[in-house]
Amino acid sequence: MLSSSDITKLSSIELVNSRLYNETRTEIIPHGALDLRLGISQKGKICQTCHKGSECPGHFGFVKLAMPIFHIGYIKHIVNVLSCICKECSRILLSNTLKEKFKKKLLKKNYSNDLFKNIVKECKKVKECHYCKALNGSIKILKGTPTTILHDINK
Repeated sequence: MLSSSDITKLSSIELVNSRLYNETRTEIIPHGALDLRLGISQKGKICQTCHKGSECPGHFGFVKLAMPIFHIGYIKHIVNVLSCICKECSRILLSNTLKEKFKKKLLKKNYSNDLFKNIVKECKKVKECHYCKALNGSIKILKGTPTTILHDINK
């Protein structure tokens, strides 16, 4: 996995302009999604990075975000994982007995996808961490915002 500094070093440009063309739609806006340093988007143009025409493979740029965001494709998995760990000490919310039970099933290596669902189900039942005694409420996605995750300690 590439770090943010690796991505910055490998990128052709930083994308900072949301506009594609100027007001008359005759020129491509620099540092936008159609910047010719990313590759060509029209026939007859030359890439400003590799100086090729239609043979240009394309190059990537980067966008600096104000804060980290979750990948929308992984949100449900992230919520499930967060539902399984203590928000105070970061340990799994299972008793030693249940941990051993699930560990034996995992070591068999022929477990089904239902095993993870069962682990999540058991963890969601726990309201107080077995180790640090911290309260652990439910994890939810805030309605209307697909990437805002809440820890509702009241439930």
